[in-house]
Amino acid sequence: ALIIPKQNIGFIADYFIPDDILAEIRRQTGLPVVVIGRASKLPDVHSVVINPFPACYTMLNTLKRMGYNAFICCEDVHPLRYEATQLHQFYQQLQEQDNVLNLVDFFKNSFAQMQMILQDAIGKFPGKRIAIITASDYIAQLIITMLQKLNLNVPEQIGVTGFYGRKFMENPLPKL
Repeated sequence: ALIIPKQNIGFIADYFIPDDILAEIRRQTGLPVVVIGRASKLPDVHSVVINPFPACYTMLNTLKRMGYNAFICCEDVHPLRYEATQLHQFYQQLQEQDNVLNLVDFFKNSFAQMQMILQDAIGKFPGKRIAIITASDYIAQLIITMLQKLNLNVPEQIGVTGFYGRKFMENPLPKL
């Protein structure tokens, strides 16, 4: 870091890096540190806490304009991860509306059990246009695979969206 011109020097850390390590980086280098995704308790470390709620509501409004009137949330719970906490709060608020089902423990099951849970969830909204909201595009791809095994087509019969908009990886899932 010391070879970089002074105006460009500093560290950006994600929320996984604890304050004690950030304090050590700051002590050893004397360089500014910014932590993203959580509030740091260190007085000389700046924090940027990102709130994805506006994007969630924009996405939800877009889905409603497209005619979706029932929503299944497939929550991937990681209580220590900042974005998982934000996503959980969004799902909780969404669940207060009609025609919303949150599958909180969905991913703690085997593939076959998840497929049965998903089939049961879809069956709770007869005659509705359903959108499934997932924590990431990787999980969205897993849901699409399950739907294909249930002989449901995306997006003709059911919609699937990933919360964070990450691109699909090449061959992200093993053949089942």
